[in-house]
Amino acid sequence: MTESTRSSPKLDVVQDAQVVSSSSQPTKSPMFTTACIRFEAENKEAIASGGANLRVKAIETGIDLYTLMGKMMNCGGYGQCGTCVVEIIEGLENLSPKTPVEERRFRNKPDNYRLACQTLVNGNVTVQTKPTGKKKS
Repeated sequence: MTESTRSSPKLDVVQDAQVVSSSSQPTKSPMFTTACIRFEAENKEAIASGGANLRVKAIETGIDLYTLMGKMMNCGGYGQCGTCVVEIIEGLENLSPKTPVEERRFRNKPDNYRLACQTLVNGNVTVQTKPTGKKKS
């Protein structure tokens, strides 16, 4: 077989978040994002990949999410105890929708309260841990 009669392998090339295949039209590839999570009271930041769990990233960063009772009785991130409550100061639109558990638990609380264990981060966000429910003046 000569060089000209051999079929060349089909290669995919990634260019500017598009997969350009030698055999087809360009197709979109999934975008991988990173997010900056800023913990206001602790003055710390964490970098997370899109879709990261807020509770996991807080613990990895050394952030204490729990009050005394929560430290003794937290459920380990299953959304059952409600002790990992956080207040979202900025970036609420960059989080996953509230789960049914959160909807029930925060029925009479501000809309920006979330359970860290039930929250997935998809973009930049600023978080207040251990919210008191009082308005800041």
